Amino acid sequence: MKHGKWKIGICLCVVLAVGCAAPRREVFPPEPGAPVKTVHVISHGWHTGIALSRAEFVGTDQVMGREFGGDADYLEFGWGDAAYYPTDRPTVGMSLKALFWPTPSVLRVVAVRGTLTNAFAGAEIIPVELSEPGFERLRCFVARTFRRDAKGDLVRVKPEFYEAEGKFYFPKMCNWWAASALREAGCPIAPGCCVSAGCVAAQARRFRKAVP
Repeated sequence: MKHGKWKIGICLCVVLAVGCAAPRREVFPPEPGAPVKTVHVISHGWHTGIALSRAEFVGTDQVMGREFGGDADYLEFGWGDAAYYPTDRPTVGMSLKALFWPTPSVLRVVAVRGTLTNAFAGAEIIPVELSEPGFERLRCFVARTFRRDAKGDLVRVKPEFYEAEGKFYFPKMCNWWAASALREAGCPIAPGCCVSAGCVAAQARRFRKAVP
């Protein structure tokens, strides 16, 4: 019964999204024959991340190059509450505060060597093809999410976690952020409808890359 309610909720989310989100035609979908770049939506069941090629994300950005200049193939980005997301022992109080009170946020960056399938076994991985301008918009969106110090450097709070811009509260939570990144790239997705990972995944499947 519970699973049925979740499915109904996801279907309603998709119906609403289809009605209120159209692609940004200047960047999405890619023109036939034009160069494309692929990003991946990673649905972990409750949380959604966006994975990009490390080399393509870093590009010529010196700050990102210093921070993420290793030999990883991909970087997966996820946004969340600064107290709840990084802790190994979340409390009920943390959960309630994160939901109902605007709180500081962090960006988690997971470096992946090899394939995403091996790194995220059990997660749903949805590839999405973007135009080069669309990818650059998404890349800049992610880069802007990092909070910078007075020198312009990233502020690491613990391994994999960095101070981020934006306050975390319902409905502006982790899945809203992932959907907003895709929307910035021109994808026909409605961030306001994306409270759950299931909603993000359901919308992303509509414009996923065709995999033979």
